[in-house]
Amino acid sequence: MAGEKRILVFAERGTDWHMLAHRLRETFARAASPVAIVPVTAAQMREPGMMDPDKTLGFCLPGGRDDADYDIRMGADNIQRLRAYVMNGGRFIGICAGAYYACQSIEWFAGNPAREKKKRPGINFFEYDARGPIHELLDSRLLALDGPQVTLSRMAAAEITFDNGDGRPQRARVMYWGGPRLDGASPGTVLAHFNDVAGRPPAIVMRPYGKGRALISAVHPEIRGEEFIRAVNGTDELSAHGRRIGAVVRQNEESRAMVWRGIMQQMFPEYIR
Repeated sequence: MAGEKRILVFAERGTDWHMLAHRLRETFARAASPVAIVPVTAAQMREPGMMDPDKTLGFCLPGGRDDADYDIRMGADNIQRLRAYVMNGGRFIGICAGAYYACQSIEWFAGNPAREKKKRPGINFFEYDARGPIHELLDSRLLALDGPQVTLSRMAAAEITFDNGDGRPQRARVMYWGGPRLDGASPGTVLAHFNDVAGRPPAIVMRPYGKGRALISAVHPEIRGEEFIRAVNGTDELSAHGRRIGAVVRQNEESRAMVWRGIMQQMFPEYIR
């Protein structure tokens, strides 16, 4: 449709972009005016006009595997393109892995020589040190079974308190899947805190950035428990664990949906009311 806005979802190898794109399509199907949800590669980000805030309403960096390495897959030129896009009025959402890469530094499995990753990815929308996974939320016995492709051990149904700006913060249970503890200080408004992590660190943070705005979420409010349960196959212990977490999220669907809609209203108020 001529003049239709779009939201881009980074879809390179290693990204888990399908569920996020699905939830966005579902949400914007009921929006005030049409918005296209478009998966993009690094090469497509370089196409003329793709990162133009007049055409692209938002850019989403989804969750991903250990080898997602968004800074490498995106490329230094696209990182600068993304920063300029938001500075000039675009909107950025980073979820889980996307939240790590939007911070000033990443520490992944610190102290584990076989898994440890430390880097400064360069997107720098937030001045947090992103450290994870958050072991307090996880079953250490199951985490011992973890590997680069065996990520169900990093799952929990995390309790957060979400504030959508109406002065009535509400508790919710949403899926945690290895997201970061956000340490340090950064400009921005904390929309949600972890309730079951020492010090109640931020779980969701939003900030203005130039003429635009950026939001990061250490949890997955886009994932419905029922959908996740159907997607997890297998009879092994980790699959059973994943389905149990999905069942807890399903039991708290109303609060999960509240968090997701609150994020959409904060980021796209002219479309989602």
